[in-house]
Formats: sequence, structure tokens, C-alpha cells
Amino acid sequence: MRFHDLRLTTGTDLINKGANIHSISKRLGHTNINTTMNIYGHYLEETDQNIAEKLDDDYI
Repeated sequence: MRFHDLRLTTGTDLINKGANIHSISKRLGHTNINTTMNIYGHYLEETDQNIAEKLDDDYI
């Protein structure tokens, strides 16, 4: 496994666990949160969609 793969795994795992994107950005060593959003933004959208679906299941 490459170092880059470990970073990606760490970032996505933290997103899935609900960590704050600013904290994730700092942990990954990004100097700008936009870097984190550009790389991991689609994972945030997927996680948000999963949460919305779980809420729908609870209320249907």
C-alpha cells in the first residue's frame, strides 16, 4: 500500500465516522480546506445521501 492510499483511506474513514471537514483537513496536512474539499467532496456528498436515506427510513 502506498502512502497516498493510507491518506485517502484515513480521509474517507474520518468522513464516514462524521468527523468535521476542517479537522480532517488539518489531520491530512492540507494547508487549505479547499484542497480537502476538492479531493474528498464527493465522499461527503455520498455520506450525506446515506444519512438522508436513513432518516427517510425512520419516518416512512
